[in-house]
Amino acid sequence: QRFVSGADEKILRVFDAPKNFLENFSRITKINVDEDIARAQSLPEGANIPALGLSNKAIFDSDENQTTTIVNEENPMTVDALYKEGFFKATILSEPPLEEHLLQNTLWPEIQKLYGHGYEIIAVASNPSGSIVASSCK
Repeated sequence: QRFVSGADEKILRVFDAPKNFLENFSRITKINVDEDIARAQSLPEGANIPALGLSNKAIFDSDENQTTTIVNEENPMTVDALYKEGFFKATILSEPPLEEHLLQNTLWPEIQKLYGHGYEIIAVASNPSGSIVASSCK
């Protein structure tokens, strides 16, 4: 599942549905997406916006426990301890999420940027199969 978005910044951004979204969507709506979930084994669990970042960064299972250590003889600390961020946490939902959950835990990783417009984008469309995207600007 993919989502394409455009705005005043003249760039189309392509987002991929994370595994956690597909699982929760299926559970809440009772729509069978087992085929998509089976293909989603290589997809990230979710996404996060890094500090000072403009794009959503994919979070994989192996990323959740990674810590980078800063070596300092006087005060050894980790990067995570110095720069706390609100990271994605995979959650199992049985009902639609509240706004607080939506703010951080439903981000989709950005997989591509499409350039080419000189002015603000006013429309985006795709064919039914989703293989072609068309956009227009002012």
